[in-house]
Amino acid sequence: MTALNNIRKDLYARFAYALPTTTIDQVLDNAVETHSKTAKVQDFVPVLAGRDAYAELTAYAAPALRIEFVSRENQTMARAAAAIARQLTDRRVVASVAPAHPENSTDEMLEWVMDERGLVAPADMPAEGRTVQAADLVIYIGENEDRDRRGRRFKVWDVERTDGMTMDEVRELVDDLTARVYAGAASLGIEVSQPAVAAK
Repeated sequence: MTALNNIRKDLYARFAYALPTTTIDQVLDNAVETHSKTAKVQDFVPVLAGRDAYAELTAYAAPALRIEFVSRENQTMARAAAAIARQLTDRRVVASVAPAHPENSTDEMLEWVMDERGLVAPADMPAEGRTVQAADLVIYIGENEDRDRRGRRFKVWDVERTDGMTMDEVRELVDDLTARVYAGAASLGIEVSQPAVAAK
């Protein structure tokens, strides 16, 4: 039932900001029961049920927007942006981070500032090879990023590298990321919280 569990988790991510998980479960389970009675190939039931459940749930709430942040040169930068998106939008954005090479996955000063701001990086990184819906928006952090991720739309943010920065300069960079996320979410019609005052 791995496929069905993945679909259930995806529906939680999209709708749990507005609907109880019990409602999501009921809609999905009803769809599974309906298709199980008529499907000639049972392997297709989770996909068909997930599609119908998604359509029914949109009658109750708009699905959270999927945004993937990409920064292969400094994955912590993408993690910070994703954490900011989650914090400002109260789960109205499903923020994820594209995979990167392990040697580019840590930035101690940026992680320190994330801790100062109470920014929690997403733990559910997308697994390569797993079939998931394309992101509604892919944001490439850095003009040199290969634009190869699946998405309906994309943006490129020209953000400075943290190499050689002081701690205060890294804090200013996080302020800049926060302002970009805030403006971007607001432009998409997503209700956002006022950004927190930077720690000094």
